Amino acid sequence: MSGRADFYVLPAGEDRHHFACRLIEKAYKLGNSVWLRLDEEAVAELDASLWTFKPESFVPHAPFTPGAQLSDCPVWLMTQLPTGTCDLLVNLALSPMEPPQTVGRVVELVNQDAAILQLTRSQYARYKALNWTINTHKL
Repeated sequence: MSGRADFYVLPAGEDRHHFACRLIEKAYKLGNSVWLRLDEEAVAELDASLWTFKPESFVPHAPFTPGAQLSDCPVWLMTQLPTGTCDLLVNLALSPMEPPQTVGRVVELVNQDAAILQLTRSQYARYKALNWTINTHKL
């Protein structure tokens, strides 16, 4: 089974976390299940951002804990990918990820930070080696 990866190349000054919140809100409103992969130190920040990035927005979400039922929440914030499936995985972690075969679509957010560029280039190569469909969106 091959997957789909979308790389969003953000314009200068665009915050990856704010863009992720907008993308997650859209996916949630379309009825998609969403996993947001983060580094441990970013979980609290993204948790707060999803409540405040837009005053009129409501995106039900929770930090994932082992043993939680994936069906209990439409948007999970996580540091490790659980066993299960979701429609959309937004990858904001600053560590390499083995592309999951149980996810409908993976999104990588790219800016001009050297570490992020290096990481997303590495992820691109992983998806390509697995014959995933790759789309690049320059914003």
